[in-house]
Amino acid sequence: MDFFNSFLSVLQHTLLAVYILASGCTLYAQESWTWASPMSIPRYYGHSATLLENGSVLVVGGYGPETSRAEIYDPTMGSWTSTGSLKTPRVQHVAVRMADGRVLVAGGHGGYLNFVNTAEIYDPTTGEWSDAGTFSVARSGATATLLADGTVLVAGGSGVDYRGVNSAETYDPRTGLWSPAGIMTSARYYHQATLLRNGQVLVLSGYSSSGLRSAELFDPITRTWTPTGDLLVDRAFTTAILLSDGKVLVAGGTPYEGDRCYGMQNSELYDPATGKWNATSDLKSGRVFYTVTLMTDGRVLVAGGYDKYCNPMASAEIFDAVTGTWTMTANMNTSRVEHTATLLPNGSVLVTGSSDLLYSPTAVGSSQNAEIFK
Repeated sequence: MDFFNSFLSVLQHTLLAVYILASGCTLYAQESWTWASPMSIPRYYGHSATLLENGSVLVVGGYGPETSRAEIYDPTMGSWTSTGSLKTPRVQHVAVRMADGRVLVAGGHGGYLNFVNTAEIYDPTTGEWSDAGTFSVARSGATATLLADGTVLVAGGSGVDYRGVNSAETYDPRTGLWSPAGIMTSARYYHQATLLRNGQVLVLSGYSSSGLRSAELFDPITRTWTPTGDLLVDRAFTTAILLSDGKVLVAGGTPYEGDRCYGMQNSELYDPATGKWNATSDLKSGRVFYTVTLMTDGRVLVAGGYDKYCNPMASAEIFDAVTGTWTMTANMNTSRVEHTATLLPNGSVLVTGSSDLLYSPTAVGSSQNAEIFK
């Protein structure tokens, strides 16, 4: 009898292990990358991808042969169609969908020393662009955040002298006017901005007069900026994303000033309740110039970028906020750096464009193609 019970226990554990293994394999098989139709033109980097109200994706600008051209991806049809062209060619601009469904595109540059202080709006119902006024200063590498009151906060950026600016301004789509939004505690560009649950905006890192660790908060009520806790390590060209629990995940980036492609592995979390940063588990691979996407189940997908040896990567991994751990997932079909990633209504992620001609001349083809993670 004891032998039978022991045998039964071993059998149960074996079946459980097989079930877990099979479940894991099934989950991994479900999460894979498939090619999407290629875009009409190459977009090497500096372009934007914005999800429209109807579930399609507007892609515009970027380095390439015709940076004023715009196109739309229809996930239902799996195809791209051209739409109205920008009035001004733009690279490293900001783009945000406003509450009325239109898309505000602003700033950036159109070539060497050609920094832009203009803005324009795309209307999905007509497929046309209209002027949306001008900034007080030209900005490239700024951030744009849709605030709770429907206005758009544009902060920082690099000016015509390639130095960070410390000004900010808001655009009101109801009046079509730009207004000053205080002076940031630090001039910064290529930074990150995240709308918190309390309505404030967390701005962090980037090339900053206060250093790569600095962070600050914008209060839309008082229209003032105040410092908050410094990051644990120096980070440039990092990413930041709001998690389901209200904390902000920051991962990777490079610890160096200047245009360096050394990708870091460490990650940290910002807690708005305390204003402090806490370390979390490391990325499986160092990454910089990668994309980050909050998926519908609360996990975070990161994809591509340079590793710590400045090699462009096709690998991807997922952060589980519940366990605080990273796990590898399926590789993209090609290596990508400074691409875009957009969460589609069906829960899949569309990745578009980008290659790096300096470090990866053979990756030119990835600047026109697109793929989907699901």
